[in-house]
Amino acid sequence: MKMSDQIMVETLERKNDLEAYIYNMRDEITSTLREYVHQDTVPDFLKSLEENEAWLYDDGANAKKNDYVSRIQKL
Repeated sequence: MKMSDQIMVETLERKNDLEAYIYNMRDEITSTLREYVHQDTVPDFLKSLEENEAWLYDDGANAKKNDYVSRIQKL
């Protein structure tokens, strides 16, 4: 039971990590990081963030820890 609780906690932490990454990068890519990013790539990256956010609140609401980790790595 302790192991099950630990897995649940870690899964929620990874879900929160993904959500925080999406929100932070959306803001930073158009402000703080603007001068370091090739502007032609910004629309595609923002679209990817939007798609991952939609997934997070839809199909990803009850995903496994590895799903969240994988999506963060791909972004």
